[in-house]
Amino acid sequence: MDYYPMPLFVKLSVENMDYSLKWYNEVIDFKSIFELPDKEGNTIMAHIRGEKY
Repeated sequence: MDYYPMPLFVKLSVENMDYSLKWYNEVIDFKSIFELPDKEGNTIMAHIRGEKY
């Protein structure tokens, strides 16, 4: 993926992180760039991006 500067970041809160990451990947082809795990290893925050415009 070609990394590019982003002029704006949107922050969303979701009920189910695994389902949401899968949906963003399969439906609109966003890729996870970084995921922050909690102490149990569950993703609690993810930075996702689409392809460069």
